[in-house]
Amino acid sequence: MPSEPTTTTSRSEHNAQPGAKAPILFPFEDYQLPGLRNNPKAALELMAKIAFAYDVSYNKRGLESFSYAFWEDILKMLVVDMKKFVWPMPQLLAYYSSGDSDEDGGYISAKTEPDSEATNRIPDFTCIGAVIADHLKGDYTDLQRWDQIVIQNAKPVIVMELKSFGSRRSITIEDYTSNVVAKIVTAQEQALLQAAVIFHKEANIRADRLLLLVGAGEWWSFRLIKKDEKDVKRAWGILEEQDKRKKKGLGRGKQRKNEDQKGEEKQETRQPEQGSTHKPKPMRYATLMEPWTVECVKNIEDCRPGYGAWSKPLCLGTKPSNQNFRYVHEAMQDLVNSEVNSSEGHGSDHGDLENDPLDVI
Repeated sequence: MPSEPTTTTSRSEHNAQPGAKAPILFPFEDYQLPGLRNNPKAALELMAKIAFAYDVSYNKRGLESFSYAFWEDILKMLVVDMKKFVWPMPQLLAYYSSGDSDEDGGYISAKTEPDSEATNRIPDFTCIGAVIADHLKGDYTDLQRWDQIVIQNAKPVIVMELKSFGSRRSITIEDYTSNVVAKIVTAQEQALLQAAVIFHKEANIRADRLLLLVGAGEWWSFRLIKKDEKDVKRAWGILEEQDKRKKKGLGRGKQRKNEDQKGEEKQETRQPEQGSTHKPKPMRYATLMEPWTVECVKNIEDCRPGYGAWSKPLCLGTKPSNQNFRYVHEAMQDLVNSEVNSSEGHGSDHGDLENDPLDVI
C-alpha cells in the first residue's frame, strides 16, 4: 500500500478543536516573507505560479524552467525590505580568465564577454546588492533619466540553482525522499562551482561571502559560504580539471543534465485502481524520511547549518521552512550591509554626481 502524504504539524495541533487556531510553540514558525505580509494578492499569485509549475496538464515533462516564476517572486519577497537595493537576475554569466586585466581599477572588467579560455558558470538566479546615488531629486517618473543613476558599488549576494519538482508519481515516501534529495544535492554541487567562480580574484562579478540557495520545486536548502572555505578550494580544483578536459575536447566530464530535454527522471508510477479510468493524483509530501526530516527549533540561531554544511531540504510553507526563512532573512541583511557599502567605490565614473548614496528602498 502506498504511504499517505505526510504533513508537518505542531504537537498542539493534534488536540486542537475544529476551527481553532493552534498556539505558537516555536519562534517564527508562522514567519512570512516581507513581501507577503498583509498582501493576500501576492500570496495568491505566488501559490498560483507554484500550482501552474506543478500541474501535470501544463508541465507534462516536469521541467525546471516552470519553477523560475515563483522562485523569482520568493527572492524578491525575501529582499524587498533590505536597506540597500537588491534584485534577482536570472541567467547572469559569471566568469574569470587568468588573462583578464583590470588596469582601470573598475569593478567590472572592460571585457563584456568571456574569451574561449574563460571559466564560466550561469546560475539560475544571482541577486545583486547595490549602493546607488542620483540627481533625480525624488522624481522617478521619467525613465529616460536612468543614466543619471550612479551605481557606486554592486556585488552578488545570493546565488541560486534550481531543479525540477520531486517526482509526482512516487509510490512511497521513500521513493519521493530519494528523488528530492538527489535533485537538491545535485543543485548544491553546482551552486558550489558557481560560487567558486564568483570568489575568484579575476571574476567579472566578485564577492567574499555569499548566501547559496538551491531549490527543487517547492523544496529548498541554503548555505552561507566564504571564499576561504575548503569547499571553495576543492571547487576551484574541479573547475581547473574541467577546463583541462574542455581544452582537450573532452567536455567537462560529469555534465549538467539538461532538464528541458530530459524531463523528470524515470520513476515507478502508481496505476489507476482496477475498473477506474482516472489517473491517480500526484503525490505530495511535506516531510521527508529520516535522516532528512526537519523539526522546528526553540532558538532561531539553531537554524544555521554547521560550518561547511547545507541545511536539510525544507518544504515551502511548513513551519520549519518559515523558521529557516526568518534566519535567512536576518543573515541576508547582515551580509548585504557588511559586503555592499559605498566606501569601496567600484561603480561607474560619474564625477558630477555627488549625492549621498540611497540606502532605502
